[in-house]
Formats: sequence, C-alpha cells, structure tokens
Amino acid sequence: MARVLIVDDEKSVRITLREFLKEDKHEISVAKSADEALRLVGKHDFDVIISDIILPRINGMILLKQIREISPDIQVVMMTGEPTADTAARAVRAGAFDYLAKPVTAELLKKAVKNAAKVKILKDENRRYQEHLEELVEERAKALSESEKKYRTLVENVNIGIYRINIDENVRFSEVNPAIINMFGCKSREELLSVNVPDLYENPNNWRRLRKYILRDGSIRNVEFKFLKRDGTTFIGSQSVVAVKDKIGDVLYFDGVIENISERKLIESKLHSFSKVIQDSSDAIIIYDFNGQVIAWGYGAEVMYGWNEDEALKMNIKKLIPPEKLEENKNFIEKLIKGEAVEPFITERISKDGRLLYIWLTFTLLKDEEGKPYAIATTEQDITKRKLAEKDLLESKERYRNLIESLGEGVIVANLENKIVIANPAAERIFGVNSGELIDRKLDEFVDDKNLAILKNQKSFNESKRNSYEIEIIQPKGRRRLLNITVTPKFDKDLNPVGMLGVFRDITEIKRMEKDILKTDKLESIAILAGGIAHDFNNILTIILG
Repeated sequence: MARVLIVDDEKSVRITLREFLKEDKHEISVAKSADEALRLVGKHDFDVIISDIILPRINGMILLKQIREISPDIQVVMMTGEPTADTAARAVRAGAFDYLAKPVTAELLKKAVKNAAKVKILKDENRRYQEHLEELVEERAKALSESEKKYRTLVENVNIGIYRINIDENVRFSEVNPAIINMFGCKSREELLSVNVPDLYENPNNWRRLRKYILRDGSIRNVEFKFLKRDGTTFIGSQSVVAVKDKIGDVLYFDGVIENISERKLIESKLHSFSKVIQDSSDAIIIYDFNGQVIAWGYGAEVMYGWNEDEALKMNIKKLIPPEKLEENKNFIEKLIKGEAVEPFITERISKDGRLLYIWLTFTLLKDEEGKPYAIATTEQDITKRKLAEKDLLESKERYRNLIESLGEGVIVANLENKIVIANPAAERIFGVNSGELIDRKLDEFVDDKNLAILKNQKSFNESKRNSYEIEIIQPKGRRRLLNITVTPKFDKDLNPVGMLGVFRDITEIKRMEKDILKTDKLESIAILAGGIAHDFNNILTIILG
C-alpha cells in the first residue's frame, strides 16, 4: 500500500483515478491545483504523485520541478490528454517517473503506481542503509594523518575536497585542501576556515545528525547531502567522515572527504527517467553521443534491428546506417546542434541480418543543465511494409493507367454533377475533342436529356448493377455518334453513390452497315418474289399460247 496524491483540475478525473487506486488499498489524497498539491506535500510524506500537465495557474511541469526540489525521492507520474513525443521527453527530462496519456486505463494506472511505489521504497531503504553503514576509511584517514607531509602534494592536487574538523563548540574546519575551497566558492583558505560547518549544509540539521552518527559509529561513508556555496547556490556532495581518536578512545577531530557528484546525479537521473520510456516503448528508442557511440538501447530497437542491448552498447550508430546515408545523418545532427529546425523524415537503416529497413525518424537533442548538448535521442518506427506497399501501389496504378490509355474502347469516370473526372485517349477521340480537353467537361455538353437519363438510370444505382445501353452523343462539330456503353455505378465506403464508370465504343458505322445489309436482304427478297411471280405467269401464258 502506498501514499498517493492525485492532482487534476477535473473532479471527474480525480474521482475516477481515486476509485481505480482504492482497489489496490492505496492511501489516496486529491488536489485540484498545484498550489493545493504543494501544501499537501509540505504536510504529508507521499510515495507517489499523479499529476495532470495542464493545470490552472501553475502547470504540471512547474509543479514537478518544485516537488523534485522539496522531496526528490517522491515518484511523480505525469498525465496529459494531448500526448506528444515532445511533452513526453520534457516530462522525462524534468524527472518524471512515468508518462501516461489520457484517458488512463485502470490497468496502466495501477501498474505505474505500483512500479513508482517500489522505486520509492528502494530509495527509502537505501537511505536508511547508508545511515547505518560500517566504518569508512579509518585506516586511510589515519595513514593520511601520520604521513601528512609525504602526501601533501597529492592532497593539494586531487579534485576531491579533503578536510579536518575540530569538534569544539564552534565547529569549523581546521585543515582544507584547494579542491574544497573551490567547491564552496570561497576566495581563500581563511574565508572557508572562518565559516561554521553547519552553515555549509542546505539543512543545518543534517550536520547535527551526521555528527551524532559519527560519534556513535566512528564513521560514515558516501552519504549524500545538499551543500550551500557562499553565493547561495547548491551542489550535491557525497561525504565520508571518520572520527580520529587518541589512544584512550577520546575523539580528537573528524577527517573527511566531499566529492561533488551533481553532474553524475543529473546523468543518473536522466538515464533512470529515460530507461522506463526506452524499455516500454514498442518503437526503437536509441540514445547516442556525438561520436555515434550508443549509450541507450530500448527493447523496441532490439526487436527492430536484431541486436540485443549488450551488443548495441558496444557498437557505433554508423553500423545501422547505409553508407550512402552517413552524410545525411551527419548533416541533420549538425543542424540540431546549431539550433536549426529539422523536421522528422523518412530514411533507411540496416538490420543485423542485412535487411534494408525504411524508418520514420524523430529525434531530440539532449542538453545538460547549462544548455550544452551532449547526445541525440531518436525514436524510430519501421515503415518498411508501408513503403513496399506504396511502391507496389504506384506500380499497380501505373500498370492500370497504361492499360486504360492503350484500350481501344473509351473509358470515362463522371461524378454526380455529370462532370468527367477521368478520360482515356480513346474517349477523347470518340467524343471528338483534343487531348486533355475532356476532363472537367460535363456530359450535358455531349448528351441530350433523353440519353443522359439512360446513363443515370436510378435502377442501376439502387441495384448496384452494371448495365449496357446504346446512346447517341453529339460531338462539338455537330456530328452524331452512336455508342454502346457499359455503365457501372460508383459508391463511397458508406455505400452512397458518388458517380459512374463508363466503358464504350463507337458503333455508328456498325449500325450503318447493319441497315445496309437489312436493305440488301429486303431487295433480294423482293427479287425472289418477283421471279416467282414471273415464273407463274410464264407457265399460264405457255398454256394459253398452246
């Protein structure tokens, strides 16, 4: 069971999320604004905070930053109803544990809270464990004390702050090296020696607790604190201290070291934040430095390319890029570093088994707190199947276009307004117009009302049937042509009529020939009849004459 705070300005969302989490017996609090959330964080020790990004007055990103400052161990899960790769990346960079898109399902919400609560428990256990660690480098500190002169040069030149603290009422440094003087932003050794040690901690009570543990246990090791520089800025330091005692066991002074680990903590935080996004994404998420060395490799990348994480972290990004695309990759990185706008684009990559992949590439330039770029994060989607399908479709369209244009029959497609939207060369020839002049003209210009009604037979549309007709058209020069046309109704996906497809041929000459043949047949029949009548008359006349 975890202590959870839900922050959302929509009451219905707060109620829904609370009911989801109550099923797992979590202790739930709600806030409708960032201000109310901050007040609750100051009063209660929460494990997980679930916050919408869009909030009144103070948005979720600012709230996240303030929560990280108040209690960096609280795990924050961000939500938004308008998810984008940019908002996800910004949330992760700001220290969010997870990123959910609205509407959030109960399963995803419970899983995110469960994982975040586990991380919070681990952090709490780790802190308690560090508070009770065994004695640190007593022998090394003792050796350093006994051979101070011998190792003075070493102490003066190391980057880790080394010091000695007296334990009288005014707790001050008695010995310091140059590194710790610079670490606290002092101008001289004397300036640092004049400062009370508790005042160097962001929370002075940390020194009092630290002194108590050292006196009790003899030493502490690698305990992290926030320290104050003389200009008021802070840094995170890892502190190790040993109590130096005399022969009878009385403490003489404290010797210790402080290492500035702010930069390391920042990198660890970023990598930890990125890790969940990288590992859970079905897309290939890859992070590499400006030399091309891979520093993060998600499960989606393993599925897409075939290299597992251990293999990928040992290789350069150039191994994925075809030789002809190396310059393209170099150019887009240079533009990103210069701050120029670069849109996502389609490019090519190579899998472990040598297959050529078409990918949709989106990217983010990663920067440190000082705004200095240090790596590229890419999200890559495999669109190979789509590209191949598009290629096949284009080839198919080209084949059909060539087929239609080479047909001896005319082909037209007309919409419901009788406008011709597609026509092949044979159709232009039959309608008596020049090449390209039939498109966008109306059938009304070539067909009278009677023949137009035949073409747009409502019965054909109702029955969705193909029908054949004989119609007459009038060419622009007034010539009339008789066509045999097969009409097929066209419908949209909702089965609403949108037009018709007509395939036709000119049968004017055929009809004329049929008439001539019919006329010849009639004359032949008359001739045979006349011959028969003449024969009969001849027979009768022969008898009479006889």
